[in-house]
Amino acid sequence: MLANAQSKLSFEQLTIEHGLANNSVRTMLQDQEGYLWFGTLNGLSRYDGKQFKTFDYDPGDSTSIGNNKIRGLFQDGAGYIWATTYDDHAHRFDPQTETFINFPSNLGEEYIDCTVSSVYESSPGVVWMYLGGKGCVRIISTAESPDYSSWFFSSNNGLTSDYLNEIWADRNNGLWVGTYEGISYLPDDRMSVDSSGKARQFLADPGRSVVAFCETETAVWAGTQTGELFKISQGQAELVWKTPALSNGTQRVRDLQASKDGRVIVATESGLLVVDSETGGQQYFNRDNSSLPTNLLASFYLDQHSDCWFVTDLRGVVRFQPDLQKFTHYPLQPEVRQSILEGEKQVFQEDQNGDLWVGIYGGGISRFDREQEVFEQFLNEENNPGSLSSNLILSIAHDRSGNIWAGTYKRGVNKVNLEQSNFHSLKNKTGAERDFSNEVRAVYEDSRKWIWTGNKRGEVIVYDQEFQPLFNLKDLLPALRIHSGVYAFEEDGNGNIWIGTKGDGIFVLKNIPSNHSVSAFNQVEIQRFSTSSPERSRLSHNDAFDLHEDRHGQMWVALYHGGVNIIRNPLRNGQEVLHYRHNENDKFALSDDRVRCFLEDRQGNMWVGTSNGLNFVAGQYVTADNLKFRQIERTNDPLGLSYNDVIGVSQDSDGTIWVGTYGGGINRLKSVPADQPFQFDYIRESDGLTSNLVLSIVEDHHGFLWVGTDFGLSKYDPKAQTFENFYAANGLGENSFSEGPGILTSSNKLVFGHISGMVWFETDSVQKSQRQVPLVLTNLLVNGKTDKEKLSEARHVLNDPSESIRLKYNENVITFEFAALDFKAPSKIQYAFQLEEYEQNWNRSGNLSSAIYRELQPGDYRFRMRASNSDGVWTNPEMTLNLSIAPPPWKTWWAYTAYFLLAFGLFWLARRIILERIRLKHEVQFEKQLADDKLKFYTSISHEFKTPLALILGPVEDLLGGRNLSPAVEKPLRMVRRNTHRLLELIDQLMDFRKIQKGFFKPTPVRGALVPFLDEIFQTFKPLAERKQIDFSFRSEAPDRPVMLDFRSLEKIVFNLLSNAFKHTASGQRIVLNLELAEAQNQLLISVSDKGEGIRKKDLPHIFERFNLGNRSRWKEESSTGIGLSLVRELVEMQGGVVSVESTLGKGSCFTVKLPLVFASEDEMDRSAVLPELNYTKKFVDVVDEDEPDAEPLGRKSEKEKETILVVEDNLDLQLYLRNNLSSNYHVLQAANGKIGLELAKNKDPDLIVCDIMMPEMDGIELTRMLKTEFHTSHIPIILLTAKSLEEHKIEGIETGADDYITKPFNMIYLEKRIKNMLKQRKQLRERFSRDLQTAPKALAHSAADQEFLDKVVQLVEENLSDPDFSIETLLQHFSYGRTVFYKKMKGISGYSPKDFLRIVRMKKAGSLLCDTNQTVSEVAFAIGFNDPNYFSKQFKKHFGENPSEYQKRVCQGNNPDGEGD
Repeated sequence: MLANAQSKLSFEQLTIEHGLANNSVRTMLQDQEGYLWFGTLNGLSRYDGKQFKTFDYDPGDSTSIGNNKIRGLFQDGAGYIWATTYDDHAHRFDPQTETFINFPSNLGEEYIDCTVSSVYESSPGVVWMYLGGKGCVRIISTAESPDYSSWFFSSNNGLTSDYLNEIWADRNNGLWVGTYEGISYLPDDRMSVDSSGKARQFLADPGRSVVAFCETETAVWAGTQTGELFKISQGQAELVWKTPALSNGTQRVRDLQASKDGRVIVATESGLLVVDSETGGQQYFNRDNSSLPTNLLASFYLDQHSDCWFVTDLRGVVRFQPDLQKFTHYPLQPEVRQSILEGEKQVFQEDQNGDLWVGIYGGGISRFDREQEVFEQFLNEENNPGSLSSNLILSIAHDRSGNIWAGTYKRGVNKVNLEQSNFHSLKNKTGAERDFSNEVRAVYEDSRKWIWTGNKRGEVIVYDQEFQPLFNLKDLLPALRIHSGVYAFEEDGNGNIWIGTKGDGIFVLKNIPSNHSVSAFNQVEIQRFSTSSPERSRLSHNDAFDLHEDRHGQMWVALYHGGVNIIRNPLRNGQEVLHYRHNENDKFALSDDRVRCFLEDRQGNMWVGTSNGLNFVAGQYVTADNLKFRQIERTNDPLGLSYNDVIGVSQDSDGTIWVGTYGGGINRLKSVPADQPFQFDYIRESDGLTSNLVLSIVEDHHGFLWVGTDFGLSKYDPKAQTFENFYAANGLGENSFSEGPGILTSSNKLVFGHISGMVWFETDSVQKSQRQVPLVLTNLLVNGKTDKEKLSEARHVLNDPSESIRLKYNENVITFEFAALDFKAPSKIQYAFQLEEYEQNWNRSGNLSSAIYRELQPGDYRFRMRASNSDGVWTNPEMTLNLSIAPPPWKTWWAYTAYFLLAFGLFWLARRIILERIRLKHEVQFEKQLADDKLKFYTSISHEFKTPLALILGPVEDLLGGRNLSPAVEKPLRMVRRNTHRLLELIDQLMDFRKIQKGFFKPTPVRGALVPFLDEIFQTFKPLAERKQIDFSFRSEAPDRPVMLDFRSLEKIVFNLLSNAFKHTASGQRIVLNLELAEAQNQLLISVSDKGEGIRKKDLPHIFERFNLGNRSRWKEESSTGIGLSLVRELVEMQGGVVSVESTLGKGSCFTVKLPLVFASEDEMDRSAVLPELNYTKKFVDVVDEDEPDAEPLGRKSEKEKETILVVEDNLDLQLYLRNNLSSNYHVLQAANGKIGLELAKNKDPDLIVCDIMMPEMDGIELTRMLKTEFHTSHIPIILLTAKSLEEHKIEGIETGADDYITKPFNMIYLEKRIKNMLKQRKQLRERFSRDLQTAPKALAHSAADQEFLDKVVQLVEENLSDPDFSIETLLQHFSYGRTVFYKKMKGISGYSPKDFLRIVRMKKAGSLLCDTNQTVSEVAFAIGFNDPNYFSKQFKKHFGENPSEYQKRVCQGNNPDGEGD
């Protein structure tokens, strides 16, 4: 009943050293993807065939499992893995996100202290958890989302009790809940809690605890704690059986199942009940009425043959065959019992072959043989690493790769592959310990079809064609003493068997019978060849590695270290032994004495393989007495022999010579040239060969080559040039083959020796598995770190061509870890991968299951992975994963759009700049040409101007030289002379500038005294400074030494700098002319500094440019020509000097001239030229000995009736000109700038203002704006004078409030007429206002402020007309200013005093009342504030020129000709 099968199965162990979480494996599971899960006592481990990943409790991670001691595992239909732990909690694991949800802690505070006693899935994704004492909870999950929904069921909504024993789902998804108080039935396991009213209850009784369910075609069966069996059908519960109470007093139903043939099998604590569900027949078995060995049946396993395997209180298992009603007890105990602290546990598992496996805690694992009805037991063997690691079995599982897994207590997990192999291994073991002496080195088939094998122990065992052993040679021939390994066999033409050994020479067995009886072998003769034999049988060495009889009957002997021995006429008269050895001095000698193998090809050529090359002997010379060997050795020729150590040589059916080498793979001979080097092709590991160390080559009957190596067996197709490889995991028994030729037997079986014996197989039966295995992505590392989020996303989109994972631009170091989940032989799985858009070819990584890509550029990629199964067959569909690496922000489409726009903008800007430069260049050229033309024109016309000016200046000088000129004549003549000199100055500057531009102006240094020269210029400007009240000084610390200078140019330089300073310096400010000599630098420094208005910073770079006037809004443009400073720079640079300026706006400027300093020697020039004459300066500086104009205007004394006019003009000549012409008819006030003019306007209240625009301190525009916005002056009319004649300039003046705008030069008569008309119009308007009733006061106002003022005055007067006491004092109370201001304002706007204006308003109101009402004169008088009508009449007549009655008749009746009223 028990068979030991240790020698047939080899177990592989995985422990904590391999990465398992703990060596006590309590439960196992293979999930839907193909991963293996091991629940241990210290964590949950996932295994992919190469490595473990452990999930354990992490106190800092709420998504980790809550407890490490795993009790049970299962996977629900939605793909989630459920683990129960020893703390009575449950944990749901999401394989996509690799996170846990722990129960009951996630059910809420009410359930946090509950225990989960069991977990059950009723339908895919619907999981029920028993909550100790609080009913149960239903969890519904979906594969699409990690979220779940939960519903609670208890005695409050349908359950018979809150304490549950069993939940079970029927085939219609109805749910049966067995509780301590009966049964609750839910018609749909997904029904809502609100529909709990649809639940039904059966056997609701506090004493009836239902513990088990099963289902047959027509009913549901329920077992109770008290041993009752109920049948529930058509809504009714029927008692079928009541288990009788035995002496032990227990009768509980422990297990309840229905077999495929309709039997209901009930295991109780008092025996076994079998009920026929169709007939109702019952059979009760116990120890007293049957062969049941015990009454206590704890549980049972119902196998696919409907046999029941019971776990009882006995050791082992009890089998029950219902058809035979037969019980069999299998103790399943080892011969040596281990000490067991816990009770025995039995676990059951059926494998892919339908075999039942039983694991017992303390009894190892056992496989049931149904044919012999015995168990093959597998136990731990102390010195056998291939045995079970421990007999303490906790769990058994079967995977889809055909393996059985056995989890043990503290010894890890064991794996054994059950896939049947067509390779047959013969260990050739005779009781000795397993070691390398079992290696079969020689295999040979003789003419009797016997298969001779020899191992390294010297044993010769002969088999038949079915590899049944015929005999062990030492048993039949005790006289045969072989003390060393058997390395070769050969049968000669007479049927004699030659045996080559390593150390004992050669043994020849003659007269071998056709049968293998002992008596028949008595006639066998033994002859020996060795180094100690007679001369005609003497060998050169005793290590015979190969034997071969050629077609001429010669026996060739390969002697390792002894060269080649040829035995002629073997075993006959004339026998002799020829010895051929290596000789370095003979190129036709053997290449090496270490000879391993022979081959005689079809042409009779002999090939000799040695440890140092291959040797060739042509067929026509093999019988010669002195053989010549053609040596074939490894050279630098790429077509030469790949390796010198030759192990075997063979010829296939096509005549191709194949050479196996010890490290160089296979060499295929391409040709046998007569006098040229032999050429070979190579086949190595890189081509698919299992190893480059080739030990044997055999051709099968299909033309395939089978190559034994030190690492497996390769099947090579010479036509397709493809390999199919086999290893120990495929059933070879060993991976390392023996050195020596294998054979193809007459029955088409291939035989090879290996290090543990030999292997044989039929080539047609050896087929690799075509099984497809799952390919999974086990990990995804981004920049060297596992990214759980990306890994979950990758698993979700795996093999979906439309989806991809997205990475940032700097997430560009990607590591893919993957696995093919084939657990048969994971180390034999081959992998290949490719990253499209990165590489063109596939990478074959062998068994390496990871791919690393570094520095990936932004873009879209497709990772492709292929894998073989454990047999190396590439049958699996490839796994694909799309990934997209985003470009960095500076390489995105919008960035490129920005770049394009920027580039376009830069191009456009560059183009515009270039075009602008071209335009400006043309403009500069044009302007230069225009300037030259202008200058030429100005120069030409200047020449023409000089003659008329001379004709003007001459008579003026003559007239002024006369006597008795009246002041009225003399002063205009002086003005004419002064301005004629100014014109001549401008003409001279233009002509100098033209000379410089044309190169006609050459510096002429002369000897002169510099300090007196500058002092004379200073004295010339002194009267001008006094007249303008400017503090002007000259400073010099220079010695009075003669210097060499162009004094003519220096005079013009200093003159222009001083003229510029005086123009921009106001009265009371300072100008300094300074001279310094920097003798160390050979420079003289002349500076002109002022405290005037200064120059704006942005104007400084352009201050010396030609015709540049700057932007001095405070100065009129007529004050400068724009060439003075430019002429200064030109004159300075012509003398090798530089001119610079420093200025701060509002604080003044300093112009500095630096000229080369050259002191004059005494003999260079006579002393008469020491002080140059100031022709230029004296000519153009205004002299001060002329009489200044009188401060008072000329002409008659002013009369009382003359109006007052204020003239604001900074040009003194023009100011005097205006005064002289206007003073005869007007009072004329004068102001030199806007600031003075504003004060005069406020204080003098003029009737009209004539104002220039461009003035210092305050210009005309600003003055006009301030006057028009000032209450006291807003009524004063203003006429602006300017040289700006453009329309926009006129508009600007009018907008500021000016009443008229006259451009220069103007006609004095026109100006006088404009002044006269403007004043006359205002006077007429005032007179009309006083007389005309229709003229409103607003006609007098010329601004909004004046209008507002008059409206207020008129309103106040009209509101108080009837008040005779209303006076000016009363009126002033409503205004915030004094009587004088009020008087001036009223006088300025209306032309009347306030008292007269009040009278006019009353009189106009009276006239209106007289016309518009029927009131009498007296009534009108009282209405307008007169107490005396007579006085009113007098005043009325005084105002209108007629009394009220006459006025009423004339005016009022004239307006109404039809009389009064209607």
